[in-house]
Formats: sequence, C-alpha cells, structure tokens
Amino acid sequence: MHVLLHSSYACTAWKTNDLYLSILASFSLSPYSYTIDQLRYDVRKLKAHGILQRIDHSYSYLLTDFGKIVCIIFTLFHSKIFGPICAPLFNSLPNASYQPCSKIENAYAKINHSIDELLHLLTA
Repeated sequence: MHVLLHSSYACTAWKTNDLYLSILASFSLSPYSYTIDQLRYDVRKLKAHGILQRIDHSYSYLLTDFGKIVCIIFTLFHSKIFGPICAPLFNSLPNASYQPCSKIENAYAKINHSIDELLHLLTA
C-alpha cells in the first residue's frame, strides 16, 4: 500500500508488472520471495474490496478515492501505531544470553542491530 501511494501510482494508471518492479526495488525483495503471481492475487483482492479499479478494455489499474483513504490510514497505522507498539517486543532483550525464538524475531534483531551500527557510524 505504501508503493500504491507513490504519486506515479496514485495519480495515473499502472500495469501490474510496473507495480511489481517498483515493489521489488522499494523493499529490496527478490523475485523468489515475492512473485508476480502473489502480486496478481493481491491486486485481485484489492480490486474486490474497491481499493483498485481496472480501466475498461485494458490491463491497467487505478487507485480509487476510497483506496487512497484506505492506503493512507493503513500506512499511518503501521508507521505510527503498530510499529511503536511492536518495537519494544523486539528491541529490548531481557538479558545478554537471550536468543530470539523465531526466524522473524531473529531477523528483526539482526536488522535492528545493523541499523544501530549504521547510526553509530553516522554520528561518529
């Protein structure tokens, strides 16, 4: 939804392949971790909920006015509410010998540590 709010997608018609390439680049994903078929499924669901509309006689889509509102609310919710609420779950470790118990928690801890190192280097 973050990518859909980008001006080139929010204001003009776009094709699934263009959006797919933008999503891969924006989130540094590989074509194997998020396939074009997964995006097509997501587009069908967004269309069914009235967030996207297909332009007649083409394979182009537009973000509806309702879709713009939903994308803005979802993006703000994620960045302002969900992120800060969940951050302490992954940021604060109970003790030095604590080991993350899931792959997601482990990956998040690695990313968080890398960002901390980057910020330390930038402020040095």
